[in-house]
Amino acid sequence: MGANVRFIVSNIANIRAKALYEQCYCARGAAELRIKDHKTYLRSDRMSPRNAGQAMQ
Repeated sequence: MGANVRFIVSNIANIRAKALYEQCYCARGAAELRIKDHKTYLRSDRMSPRNAGQAMQ
């Protein structure tokens, strides 16, 4: 397999591309994976306050 190359297009001038990718993009991806795991393994979904009382019964 070849190199796993990433390209970033941004207008942020005060940060290096590697730092931007590792600190922002990777962190966002990790958070989205945690949300996906939570929904998948705990079968969770959004619930309105109106239905919350019914779910607790």
